[in-house]
Amino acid sequence: MTRCFVFLGLGFVAIACSSSSKSADQQYASDFADAVCAPMAPCCTANGFTFDKGNCELGSAGYVQSGNDAAKAAGAVFDQPSADACIAAIKQLAQSCKTGADDPTSSAPCSHVWSGTKAAGTACTSDFECAPGAGRGVCMTNVCVVLTSGAKIGDACASSAQPPPASLADCKAAGLQCDALNSKTCIAQTAIGASCGPLTTCVAGAYCDTTSNQCAATLAKDAACSSDGQCTSKACIASKCADNDLGTSKPCTGT
Repeated sequence: MTRCFVFLGLGFVAIACSSSSKSADQQYASDFADAVCAPMAPCCTANGFTFDKGNCELGSAGYVQSGNDAAKAAGAVFDQPSADACIAAIKQLAQSCKTGADDPTSSAPCSHVWSGTKAAGTACTSDFECAPGAGRGVCMTNVCVVLTSGAKIGDACASSAQPPPASLADCKAAGLQCDALNSKTCIAQTAIGASCGPLTTCVAGAYCDTTSNQCAATLAKDAACSSDGQCTSKACIASKCADNDLGTSKPCTGT
């Protein structure tokens, strides 16, 4: 249905029409953008950026819709309850200048908005094609695999076999890391002061310091930095740790 409104003013008549014929995924993109951008102004100003709400909404909606389009092209199915739960979680996080990555537990519904239809063991080219099971469906070496939740230390999380097993443990979701190069099992995250490398996941509140090759405590606001991962806020802006990781250049300006 299309609704039209007549505006009288400045000596002329303007007729504006708005359509309510958006598809479910288009409405999801629009609602997601509103959830993020509506409370974002203080997040941007805290990081030294001006805020353009209109461009923020346009850019955010376009970004989400591009993901929607990729999911549809892969044959994935849209789930409205997960979309609604995702929007609610993102809105609450944005009010505290946080992103979904800052709280994977509360933003978990966002990863279930689209679900693939291909069973484990089926050939694939993207995660969007793979159906969930007792966990997330992912495309691993061109074969669908289910990453099962509730992983424990010692559970198999990687394989050199081709095709890979139908299921492997999701170490990250359980607060662990996958020792993919050696034991191929879930192991504890690396403690501060312990040696680390490119594939290492340091414990919460730490990062892998490439100068010492050891996990080190993340840096406070205004500390000198060279990458986002070094900062407690997860945002390095103009070589200093920022206040938060939501109000950064692209979201604030909508680029």
